[in-house]
Amino acid sequence: MQKVLVIEDDEQIRNQLKDFLVHAGYAVVTEERGDEAMGVFTREKPDLVVLDLNLPGKDGIEVCRDIRVTSRVPLIMLTARREEADQVKGLREGADDYIVKPFSPRVLVLKVQKMFERPPLYEPEVVKFADLVLNISQRSVSIQRGHAAKAVHIPTTPAEFNLLLTLVRNPRKAFSRDELIDSLSDESIPPDIFDRTIDSHVKNLRKKLGSGTYIETVRGVGYKAVIPGKD
Repeated sequence: MQKVLVIEDDEQIRNQLKDFLVHAGYAVVTEERGDEAMGVFTREKPDLVVLDLNLPGKDGIEVCRDIRVTSRVPLIMLTARREEADQVKGLREGADDYIVKPFSPRVLVLKVQKMFERPPLYEPEVVKFADLVLNISQRSVSIQRGHAAKAVHIPTTPAEFNLLLTLVRNPRKAFSRDELIDSLSDESIPPDIFDRTIDSHVKNLRKKLGSGTYIETVRGVGYKAVIPGKD
């Protein structure tokens, strides 16, 4: 289920948006303060952000700027300001769309749906999951436990890297073995891959990543990425 973070200080609007988005099938997390927004964003890892411009503690422009330092997650900005200059500023700071209040919640839900249907604009250089760091251009995996700790390189084969990348990019999804086989479409990987080979790759990854495994077996389905120590 895709997750939407709504950052809005008006309780009525915040609750109304949450109700409409939940009804549309999204998981929704809310926050009312700008100075608390990045903490929620980092913890919840939403797939899309709905961000009000006028917030207590820190305004929406600053929050948008903070988010864009680490993420290109789709972002829709809300505002009561109708001036073109304000809208241009929001878009320049990284907002993907802009809605002026008052607005119909149904229109916002439709914009959210359309935004999720768009193909990604670019391939991120680095994918992070818990304390795992996957560098796509270098095709390397490392573990960094704590901000001050030195990253430890984890050697992986091309198949292991692609498999791990597929899982951590979609941490809420349980992948079947057939889906994981499809993810290993790489010239350096032999075409004759079977279910037992997927199991072998997972076994090898678990050994390399340590006792706190990042890959969970989902009975009757396949595998999914999990954060060690969390359900």
